[in-house]
Amino acid sequence: MTRHEVFGIELRRRRNAAGLSLQAMAKALNYSKGHLSKIETGAKAPTPQLARQADAVLSAGGELSRLAPAAPVGHPRQAVPAPRQEAPPLPRARRSELEAAAEDPVVAQGMRLQFDNIRDLGKRVSPRLVQPMLHGALVSLRDLLAAAGEPGTRRQVALMTARFVEYAGWMAQEAGRREEAVALTLESAALAELAGDPGLAAYALVRRAELAMYAGAAQQTIALAERALADPHATARVRGLAEHRLAQGYAQLGEEARCRAALERAAVLLAEAALPEAAPPEGALVQAALVTPAATGLVIPPARGGPVVGSSTVTDLDAVVTGWCLYDLGRPAEAAELLERGLAGASPEARRARALYGVRLALAHEAAGDLDRMHEVALDSLETARALGSATVRSQLRNLAWMVQRRHSHRPSRDLHVEITAALQDDDD
Repeated sequence: MTRHEVFGIELRRRRNAAGLSLQAMAKALNYSKGHLSKIETGAKAPTPQLARQADAVLSAGGELSRLAPAAPVGHPRQAVPAPRQEAPPLPRARRSELEAAAEDPVVAQGMRLQFDNIRDLGKRVSPRLVQPMLHGALVSLRDLLAAAGEPGTRRQVALMTARFVEYAGWMAQEAGRREEAVALTLESAALAELAGDPGLAAYALVRRAELAMYAGAAQQTIALAERALADPHATARVRGLAEHRLAQGYAQLGEEARCRAALERAAVLLAEAALPEAAPPEGALVQAALVTPAATGLVIPPARGGPVVGSSTVTDLDAVVTGWCLYDLGRPAEAAELLERGLAGASPEARRARALYGVRLALAHEAAGDLDRMHEVALDSLETARALGSATVRSQLRNLAWMVQRRHSHRPSRDLHVEITAALQDDDD
């Protein structure tokens, strides 16, 4: 007996126990009666989303999701790069030059500004454009770190290097190179420890949990998030982001109560982290301006503040993450409402976030049966996604392409499937 035949038998058993007719169940799931009948008889395999929605309708606690066959995971073809003439390596700075640069506060400020500029650019363009800039900056930073002798200066350079490396890991993730992303995230944690910032090291666990979540490894997501929460050095913001990852891991397993509890804790922690810090004592800023950069750490341009860990472009993270989780829990209408709200508050310049959560919103509308809104949102997100080359967005687009195939009687859905398939093909090439 195949896995989807077992699923069909269990679905029919639970539907009958709940006193629901096939017609009523089909209406609740936004499927046709004939399609659902074929799933119950094992003639068709269920999608993971149908299983999640059935779990929610029948209060099955994730049991149906665990019986459903896994969704096919699309892997972009490995493009063979054309032979090209490599540029000669650039000369490396001398030791004396590096030592002088490491002690110069203007250099530290310049590297911080470069980090902000690269990060801003990364919100809008393909990681393939950003990664060469990151590589050049990291060569210089690693050289500066090796040359830094004074302990305060060494901590300062290590902290800035940790932030560059952590962001390079995210760009590797966006380029579809998960192993490289994990390796860079681990390096970032080690650099944060060297810099005396164990809180940033705790954030590396949150990033690893995110990588596991996108790979569908729910148990690993939960384990890494719990490690971050157990870290005594984790800040309120890091703990809040860890609770978000924990909630997403539980959502993938269909454990709604644990998911919602984690989301509630995340909301409290992120609200705490957003509170303004107490004003420094009078004269403290003047005193800070008089001491050496080596004693105070990285010089921060006053207008920009310190780099924010996690997303800095979505103002209502609680809404979009809760919406993300509710879709996995088989509650697409609720998910769509929250994702709509979260996207409404996202910066228009945050193309990467808008594309990712926009495709997720289209998936929610499709599952809820609002095909016209699904088509509108999907086309807008697809246009944004074309220039990004984002592996995480592509994974959601593949899910959407798979889901809209069943909407063959809806002409816009058929056209959308063609558009998504063409976009994914272009990206893979």
